[in-house]
Formats: sequence, C-alpha cells, structure tokens
Amino acid sequence: MYTHKIVGINFRDSVLIFTKELQTDSITTIYDRFTFSQDGALDYALYYPMGSGFCGNEMLSVNNSKWEVKDSTLELIIKGGYSMEGKFGYDIKYRVDSSTDDRLVLTKLEEISIDEER
Repeated sequence: MYTHKIVGINFRDSVLIFTKELQTDSITTIYDRFTFSQDGALDYALYYPMGSGFCGNEMLSVNNSKWEVKDSTLELIIKGGYSMEGKFGYDIKYRVDSSTDDRLVLTKLEEISIDEER
C-alpha cells in the first residue's frame, strides 16, 4: 500500500505530483490523501487542520476508484463528485515520469469521460 498526498488535486491538470505522506506529518494545511492499495483500489480522504474554518462547499469525493500499471503507464479510473452536485467519472492514462519512495510524478496521456447513471 502506498499513501501519497497532494494539495488541491484537479484531474484535469496535465501533470500531477504526489508526495509521500509520513506518519509523523502533523496536519498544517488542507490536503487530499490517496492510498494506492496493492489490490488496485484507490482510496481517498480529505485532511484539514482542526479549527481551520474549513467548509465542505465544492468538497471532492471519490468512490469506487481503482488504479493499474501497465509498462510505464498508470491508469486511474476515478468516480466521484464535488459536494452533492457535479458527479464525474474519468478513465485517465498517465505516463510515470518519476517514481521514488517519496514522490510520484504523472503526465496525462489520455482522458476519457465515463458516463454513468447519476
């Protein structure tokens, strides 16, 4: 299992940079946490400092998502939405530009919108 964090993720960006989340990290900023499980599941959680006055408007939710690596291509099948509106589904293929113990850098190769019942 690999757990990485990213601040302000937008799957429409052409480059995504994930950094490793350390167990000793104190939460000092709002960030999105993705856990890449060995069984191919992609889990999501939002973290924010207590007392930050954070509001849930336009909050990202991710569910039933998965990942798979083929050669040097990472495929993410992302399903979710923002708040209670704006549901989305994407099948996105990324080139893995860099993968170390501390950092994962992905460049988008292809994006397909997935239609699903809402």
